[in-house]
Amino acid sequence: YCESTYQPSDFDDATQSEVIITEKPVEPIYTAANETEKMVVYECKTCGGEVVAMETTMATICPYCGEAISITSKSAGEFRPQLLIPFEKSKELIVQSYKDYVKRSLLTPRTFKNEHTIDKIQGLFSPFNLHTVVAHSKHRFSAETTSSSRRGDDKIIHHRVYDLAIIAEGKFKRIPTDGVKTLDNTLMDSLEPFEYSALTPYNPAFMAGFLAEQIDEDDDKMSVRAEARSKNGMTEKARAAFRGYQDLRLINEEHEVKEHIKEYVMLPVWLLNVKHGDENYQFAVNGQTGKVVGKLPMDIKKLILILLGVFVASDIIIGTIIGMISLF
Repeated sequence: YCESTYQPSDFDDATQSEVIITEKPVEPIYTAANETEKMVVYECKTCGGEVVAMETTMATICPYCGEAISITSKSAGEFRPQLLIPFEKSKELIVQSYKDYVKRSLLTPRTFKNEHTIDKIQGLFSPFNLHTVVAHSKHRFSAETTSSSRRGDDKIIHHRVYDLAIIAEGKFKRIPTDGVKTLDNTLMDSLEPFEYSALTPYNPAFMAGFLAEQIDEDDDKMSVRAEARSKNGMTEKARAAFRGYQDLRLINEEHEVKEHIKEYVMLPVWLLNVKHGDENYQFAVNGQTGKVVGKLPMDIKKLILILLGVFVASDIIIGTIIGMISLF
């Protein structure tokens, strides 16, 4: 209302349940009792996506499919992540990062560069689980080496076969898995890395001006994804231990998770949906680093025009060469 600027930490004292006394009694801005009551759910009638927002947020554009979303009477329920990373990139910087991204290709359809389209980009606190996994593994490899030497006029080939084994212990800190079914896992994985040193305790004040989503992905599926990444990491580390061998092949491995700790966090993501033809293209931008990910289609008309231009230019060059030859 007055355009004053505050830090979320300014409200830390107001999260306590007691009333703050100044010249007159003032109710705390957020209390443990009313924190979830300040949240509402917006439901998209097109894709079914449900987005959590402050109760003062107006209905806006669905970050998942680009359609208008309307408010429902359903409360957000127990919405309290442990930690979050605040948005560090403004919408203006994110928009510029996206524009630079689409400029990389001369074949990008005009729709993706349209200001009206770009203006629909939405800031979303997306739910993630961060998995810290402690694992034990055993790996067995088969490897070969081939070398040669000479004995007089004879060339001798030395071929050796090895049976290699290694036992490994590993700890993987904060493997992220996104918790929204409507978001493509590959797209969200591509946003990494996030700088986790910026994680801060959850405070509703960070939500102002942004949407958020509740986790709707199956918890077991998220854990399986994280443990699969830890397993792949262990295998690659084990493989890297055997340098200098040729044709290194994995024979078998055993992977056991000793400890698995999960943290429920919100990470900053800007989302943009662009409809082109019958397809919906989704782009995501890391709200901390500005990294842009998403697949750009080709404009077939532009491609044809460019090819025609190349053919015309080639004909002119060939005609010029023929003309020069005929002069001689």
